[in-house]
Amino acid sequence: MKIIIISIVLFIAQTSVWAQVKDSQTDFPQIGKPCPDFVLQNIKYFPMKQASLKDFKGKWLILDFWNKGCSACIASFPKINDEQKKFGDKVQFMMVGQQDKENAIQAIYAKFREHQSLKMPCAFDSTLYLHRFSIWGAPYIIIIDPEGIVRGITDNVDSEDIASFLKGEIPKLQPAYRHDESGPSYDINIPFLVRGNGGNDTDFLYRSILSTWTPSTILTFPAKIFDLLNPGNGIKDINKFEALGVSVQRLYLYAYLGENPINEEDVLAGRYWKSVLIESKDSSLIKGDYKKVSNIFSYSLIVPKSKASKQYMMEVMQRDLQNYFGYNLNIEIRKMPYWSLMASEDAKVKLKSKSQNGAIDVKGQWSIGFTAKNYPIGYLLSGMYYYFSDEPPFINETGIEGNIDIAVDWVGTDLNSVKKALQVNGLQLVKKEKEMKVLVIKDPKSQVSTRTSSIIN
Repeated sequence: MKIIIISIVLFIAQTSVWAQVKDSQTDFPQIGKPCPDFVLQNIKYFPMKQASLKDFKGKWLILDFWNKGCSACIASFPKINDEQKKFGDKVQFMMVGQQDKENAIQAIYAKFREHQSLKMPCAFDSTLYLHRFSIWGAPYIIIIDPEGIVRGITDNVDSEDIASFLKGEIPKLQPAYRHDESGPSYDINIPFLVRGNGGNDTDFLYRSILSTWTPSTILTFPAKIFDLLNPGNGIKDINKFEALGVSVQRLYLYAYLGENPINEEDVLAGRYWKSVLIESKDSSLIKGDYKKVSNIFSYSLIVPKSKASKQYMMEVMQRDLQNYFGYNLNIEIRKMPYWSLMASEDAKVKLKSKSQNGAIDVKGQWSIGFTAKNYPIGYLLSGMYYYFSDEPPFINETGIEGNIDIAVDWVGTDLNSVKKALQVNGLQLVKKEKEMKVLVIKDPKSQVSTRTSSIIN
């Protein structure tokens, strides 16, 4: 009888454990809870071709989900590589790439791995990416401790954060969201901070509204302060402008130029410097710091519809900034650096599009090169601006009119690689200087003392 009873107890216990394990398979990672078990398939550059959570027991595991269209993911490879070297055996970084039908992602990673001497393994596993963990956007990073407990889910982690985790601390991280999770709520047709739209109603500091920004609030900053004549932009209120989660320098660009940033295809490019020149004894308030969530603001402006115009809204915003921040702003003529895109005489003829039907055919990815037919030369400038936003502005001085046919093979995040690929096509990037109008922010006269000058991009 005792044997039968013991057998029944063991059966019930085993069934209970199995049910818990089975239920856990439908769970998603949650901070502070054990990570649901998983299996990584198709691992490259690692001793195992597949691995489960238990294979990493005893060390920190950082799963970094990425896809081929995520420029921020690709640009972060060298940083992650440095972090893997720094923390060695204490932390295992595992890249998880979303496999695509064309299998282009493996070639992209292989090229960057060779060019940048990357040491991180990568699993190309869409099952885990899309179905098991239901991830829809990248980067998406899961941080798991040596005991299998999820300690962080974010879209960005640096060595300072990792060091904090290793010391048993919990750093502040920007949250990341799965496909079925609701992130920050924001309706473009309701004013910011009204009825809880985008944050708490009581968060404002100044009405127009000016408020401090927090990571729980949506980020949105339009290209222009007054782009309301375009019926396709979805904005119903033509008398409203909002920029949420921006620095003071961005606010000044909106207020005095009407847009931010000045990109390479903009009518202001080459006439105005791309950003703000800061001449202040303390530039920290103007620059802002997203990592520390310091000096980042949200601004909302609604004016009477009878007065709604670009000029009027800029003037109101200028007064608001003066009232709250108090800086003096001048528009001055200064000689500033820029990258000139130039073409040889042969290139002007060779690159001119031969297509008669106006079709555009872009193949491949900017990050490893592309082939384009009947495509604007501004595509090159826009791509360089996208990947090299810290560089001086790129200005088209080729003299080429109309669209071009071009094929390039490069590492798109390496400026020297881009230069070489352009040279093959008869194009050159040459750093020059020219006089441009520059927005200069200065302290109020009563606060002027020894100043430091810096260009902010």
